[in-house]
Amino acid sequence: MAVSHLHLSRSRALLSVVLAALVVALVPIAARTAQAAATLNVPADYPTIQDAVDAALPGDTVLVAPGTYGGISIATDDISIVSVAGPADTVIDGETVEFRDVTGGLLQGFTVQGARTGVVVVGRAFDVVIAGNVIQDNTNGGVLASGSDLVIRDNTLLRNKKACRGMGILAYPEAGATILVEGNYVAEARSGNCAYTSGGGIAADGKGHVVLRDNEITNNVTTSGGSAIDINTTGDIVVEDNHVYG
Repeated sequence: MAVSHLHLSRSRALLSVVLAALVVALVPIAARTAQAAATLNVPADYPTIQDAVDAALPGDTVLVAPGTYGGISIATDDISIVSVAGPADTVIDGETVEFRDVTGGLLQGFTVQGARTGVVVVGRAFDVVIAGNVIQDNTNGGVLASGSDLVIRDNTLLRNKKACRGMGILAYPEAGATILVEGNYVAEARSGNCAYTSGGGIAADGKGHVVLRDNEITNNVTTSGGSAIDINTTGDIVVEDNHVYG
């Protein structure tokens, strides 16, 4: 019996040591989780937006000072990328901004220009907001959005091109998904070399729910039809209070 009690005491002591070590290891993680979301400053803390995005945790904000930057690929949930001074002074030049397979995200206050596609939201993407940006002079469309519960709001889209459809904005929700396109100014989009082109301003595709509300769409040109809005979706669509002219 004494031997059994000795083994039991040693086992308990070993378990206590293991649990204590586990608690010590988890303390930094718990402390970081309990902290308020962090703000990562570019370029003060990180030289590029991509470096800050790679270091960010869900809930963090990447705050970007005036300057010209390269493209961004976002694969972490719920990161807000916001400029300090707005799109006139904060430019993403020559490369795409892409949100892929994320839940939550924000891009606000940038000029995105000269890329193949300006802003892309693809894969299993949910609750992403693209707001208050200038998206211009891209060669394969201004915004390509698929996924669910996406918001494209209060952006200015100028002189974007694409071969066939959706030169300004192409909203392509999956079945059961919703994309809101609201309060955008879309102008001077041009179609490329395609036998049939349409949706110069905004095109709605896919099988989900699309809301086109209070957009201003002007002077967009296609070779076939639908130079302002083109609808080719089997899902529900709401089109209201849009202003089309020119």
